[in-house]
Amino acid sequence: ARGVDFPMSDFIAYADTNGDELPLYVFDKDFGAKTPSLLDDYTPPEYFADDCFALLDSNERPDFRWLLVGGLRSGSTWHKDPNATCAWNATITGAKKWIMLPPNVRPPGVICDDDECDVTVPLSVVEWFIHFYKATAALNPIECVVRPGEVVFVPRGWWHTVINVEPFTVALTQNYVPSSSVLDTIEWLEARPTHCSGTTLRGDELAQKLRAAVDPTLLKAQEEARAAPIFGSQSKVPFKFSFGGN
Repeated sequence: ARGVDFPMSDFIAYADTNGDELPLYVFDKDFGAKTPSLLDDYTPPEYFADDCFALLDSNERPDFRWLLVGGLRSGSTWHKDPNATCAWNATITGAKKWIMLPPNVRPPGVICDDDECDVTVPLSVVEWFIHFYKATAALNPIECVVRPGEVVFVPRGWWHTVINVEPFTVALTQNYVPSSSVLDTIEWLEARPTHCSGTTLRGDELAQKLRAAVDPTLLKAQEEARAAPIFGSQSKVPFKFSFGGN
């Protein structure tokens, strides 16, 4: 669907009165450029301040922050966040119901290809709730309702869907790459050069710039940690255990 532009006062009136199954939803990635003073009103929570994408030039970094405004029933259908990033999402007013599932647990009603870059979901969040919500209980999802002043953390690669459950909800979200998993993000981008989003760079080009920007000792440490044996021993002798005897 294509975006549309109209005055916020018109959108507020629409959000308050519409009966649409698929309501319009403000998902504005340019709010900082349009109204720079808004960026002075917040700082990322300290737990999410570590962001390797912040090492890139502004014209290289993928889109990463959005102002979200919506009425009742608006929201986001099931998806994974772009470019193998983590995210935080803070509710400013209203309330948002979240459902999350681990990377290897595909939500009911969601169809996707093997690399999960081509995802088909029901047309609206409401449609999904009507037809598939009950089936999700058996998968032990994480569910919560997030209210003003509360923040949700979305781990890299986790499926999630969100629906606004009050007449007017405003939230702020940012995607980021923590240093603890930057190698995973780099390798994801390298493996999917045509699936990078929010930037004019290809995935492999963005990965190259990220490798150049990150401390090489950090990447080496993560590579070595992967290669380390689980129990701290590289012995080839078969493991034996018994309660007695030889």
